[in-house]
Amino acid sequence: MKRAVIIAKGEVQRVGYRDTVEKIARKLKLTGFVENLKPYEVRIVAEGEQDTFDEFITQINIGDHPISSISVEDLDARFETATGEFEYFEIKRGATGRMNSESAWMQRVRFCIGLWNLERSQWRSGRRCLKSRIRCLTSKMNTPISSQSSVIRRCRDS
Repeated sequence: MKRAVIIAKGEVQRVGYRDTVEKIARKLKLTGFVENLKPYEVRIVAEGEQDTFDEFITQINIGDHPISSISVEDLDARFETATGEFEYFEIKRGATGRMNSESAWMQRVRFCIGLWNLERSQWRSGRRCLKSRIRCLTSKMNTPISSQSSVIRRCRDS
């Protein structure tokens, strides 16, 4: 068993790269995690069989993703002895990433609240927007942390 510590550089944050890495790692039966690093990098710590890592590195080195704007410019990998500390592969979602998403979302809510000050003819569309955002906020508060990101995405897109 080996452990790989990989730093991915390029267009790898806020484009679905961590989700893609998680899917690939699980298919290859690797354990570990993927997380964002400041300012624009992603760290991957994976453990598994040595022969699996060649395939893993090939698959996560995404030049141009056909659907999203994922673009890995560089992968720095170093190998160590596995510790066996992981049961599965997961995405670590730090407070920094969540706060950035939430603060951007809250800016939109504040914008909608600002619509309350519009003239009467514009008031109805502002009220609909605010009601929609409040529903999203309520559903987000009642959602476990593990699925908050999808709720934030839904609220952002509405």
